[in-house]
Amino acid sequence: MSGIVNELARPLDLRSQTTVERVEPAEKGWRILTDAGQEFSAGTLLLTPPAPQSMALLAHCVDCLPADIVSSLNNIAYNPCFALLATLGGPSQVPPPGCVKLDSGPIAFIADNTQKGISFGNAALTIHAQADFTRSYFEAPQDEVAQLLLDAAKPWLGSQLLTWQLHRWRYSQPVATLAEPYLFTLDPAPLALASDAFGGPRIEGAFLSGLAVAKRIIAGR
Repeated sequence: MSGIVNELARPLDLRSQTTVERVEPAEKGWRILTDAGQEFSAGTLLLTPPAPQSMALLAHCVDCLPADIVSSLNNIAYNPCFALLATLGGPSQVPPPGCVKLDSGPIAFIADNTQKGISFGNAALTIHAQADFTRSYFEAPQDEVAQLLLDAAKPWLGSQLLTWQLHRWRYSQPVATLAEPYLFTLDPAPLALASDAFGGPRIEGAFLSGLAVAKRIIAGR
């Protein structure tokens, strides 16, 4: 999916590896302040992180936002998820078309990225943990979590484990979403919010949310 975004972003002025500490209304639009002391300005601010992270960025001006915007953002909730990437020395035992969904145990989903056509060379598996398991072990050491997931995944590994990487995905799947595709306000300055928590917690929902809010911003006030 990143390939599509990278292509769309080619003509844009992007600043990666940049941590924004806060955003605040300015005389004309918004002021964006980073932890490195940089300052950016924008006529309209678009936020697409998970709702709690957007609220953290807006913390310095939350009192001047419309109450319905704040309430809507606070009502969005997420399940956490451990995402484990395991590379193997040979083919896996994941059956075609390359994915397994499980209803019990620590694992929710296993995908063979080689069968999906997005991994070349050594086989690579993406393993997603169940939400309840993730909550229970979220602060546990990485080695402990990885071993528990790899033990549960043994029937589908099929080859020697070469490497693994674990990601603690705090805001994974939205479970309490908003029906509208985005939020927009002109008070205290033009602000738009969109993501997969708007209009459906799937990649399609995220795309449609972004498309809808883009049309709203382009249309102007």
